[in-house]
Amino acid sequence: MKLGTFTFFAFTSLVSARPSLTRRGALYNTYLDATGGPINGTNGTTVPANSTIPVNSTSPSCGNSTDSQTSLTLIQSVLVPAFANNGTTGNGSEPGITPSLTSQNNFINWCSTLNLTITNGTQMQSGFCNPAPMGAIPSSSNMPSAKFVSPSNLAVIPPNTTFQVALAIQGLETGFFANADTNYLAAPQQLNMTTGQIMGHAHIVIEQLDNLTQTTPTDPTKFAFFSALNGRADAQGLLYTNVTGGLPEGSYRMSSIGAAMNHQPLLVPVVQRGALDDAIYFSVVAGGNNGTSNTTAVTLPSAMPSQTPSGAPSASTPTVTTLTPVTPTPTPSADDTGCGEETPTPTPVEPTSATPSPTPSGADDTDC
Repeated sequence: MKLGTFTFFAFTSLVSARPSLTRRGALYNTYLDATGGPINGTNGTTVPANSTIPVNSTSPSCGNSTDSQTSLTLIQSVLVPAFANNGTTGNGSEPGITPSLTSQNNFINWCSTLNLTITNGTQMQSGFCNPAPMGAIPSSSNMPSAKFVSPSNLAVIPPNTTFQVALAIQGLETGFFANADTNYLAAPQQLNMTTGQIMGHAHIVIEQLDNLTQTTPTDPTKFAFFSALNGRADAQGLLYTNVTGGLPEGSYRMSSIGAAMNHQPLLVPVVQRGALDDAIYFSVVAGGNNGTSNTTAVTLPSAMPSQTPSGAPSASTPTVTTLTPVTPTPTPSADDTGCGEETPTPTPVEPTSATPSPTPSGADDTDC
């Protein structure tokens, strides 16, 4: 009788006490606590390169929620054993290679090791640490690519004269942009799971140079023009914006910047690949011919794509005419020279609405 009483007491004590992090990892072997460190109970993220992670449990749940997207635990099925390998041995290793940071818990607490502010969804020029996962990565056949259609490379453009920019883009599902004031880098990269393409948008930036042969790196905090192309590309895969009022005389570089929905750089699956973005160089001088360096006609729309009201944007096909080099008709302003209150000079203006909806490229799309 005494033995039975002791057995019952011991059993109830075991199930009523919340196990330590290490014991929970050993007992359940399915989830890792996202608030307490890795499975071994330490606070560090670096472990020996040959460490292994047990993945043999089929227990359906553990922690404070059965919903994987609200639970504060890490599901064993998303744990990456390869993150425990620092890469100094095996495939791809070579003399002088830098050991990778390693982790047994997907780096869930890595930001706690740094003296940096945790991101709050705003653009903080002082820097911060972002715990958000990188997200969904497309296949190599779905890597985006961009190319400027107009102006052409080495074009000569008249000063202080509005000209239109046309950017051809493929492999990116355009028209998706989160609020850059409240959700900057605040979610993983997302794919359209039907097409496999990254859901995002594009930008263009124009920087003034000393001359077209300049070899000194530019200062990224300084630019002459910036525009977010938040709308969806037309049927020809083109995005448009106007440089309203043109630019003063000088030499310039214009670059495209592709981005995922939450404004992060595009992430793709392989290192060896072509460039995802484009860059051209042009001059602004008196007597320029509005965007071409020869007499070749440039195909541009006579009207910008119509407004997309809300929800998933749909492409619209503008009326297209073939133009010889002439001053393009001004279209709705896209002179959004910045993205968010933390963007460097020139001082930008960002909309205050909490939930922006996609707008056609070239419209007043002030989010980046």
